[in-house]
This record gives sequence, structure tokens and C-alpha cells, in this order.
Amino acid sequence: MRPEYELTLLLKKDESECPQDDRIRTIFVIKNKENGGRKRLAYPIDDKDGKRHEFGHFVYYDLVKRDDTENYFLTRLLDQDPDVLRYLLVAIRKV
Repeated sequence: MRPEYELTLLLKKDESECPQDDRIRTIFVIKNKENGGRKRLAYPIDDKDGKRHEFGHFVYYDLVKRDDTENYFLTRLLDQDPDVLRYLLVAIRKV
């Protein structure tokens, strides 16, 4: 059984087809993708260029690991992506 994960992306702008999908697919199989919409943030977040954002676009993913590739490859790609304000990758344990 392959490990399963949930990923939440907080993006600067609404993108119907996220360019991040291709990066995610290099390591994971996308089981489900849900558009959470544009929401006001609890506190402003500065992006890498120093611009302050009070709103963000949320995208939620259910993922299955493709192979034994380390997760830090994806986190490194998301860290370098200028459109990603924040992300959260969580491993799901089956009990």
C-alpha cells in the first residue's frame, strides 16, 4: 500500500488550471483536487517580492505517493514557486 497525503496550497491568484499540478504529478498521483476558492486571510502574508496579500486562493489535494522519491523534492519546488504563498503537506495514517 502506498502512502497517502493531503496537500493544501495557498496561492496568490485564482488559477483554474494550476501550473503546480505538473510539479505535484512528478512525485504523486492526484486522487482528488478541490478548489477552495478565494478567502480573506486571518493576517496579511508578504510574498517573496515583498507585496502584502490579504486574500488568497486555496486548493486542496488528496495524493498517493508514486514511488520512493523523497517529499523534499516537492517542498523545494513549492518553496521556489513565486505564486505559492504557503503550503501544507500532511501524511495520512491508516489505522
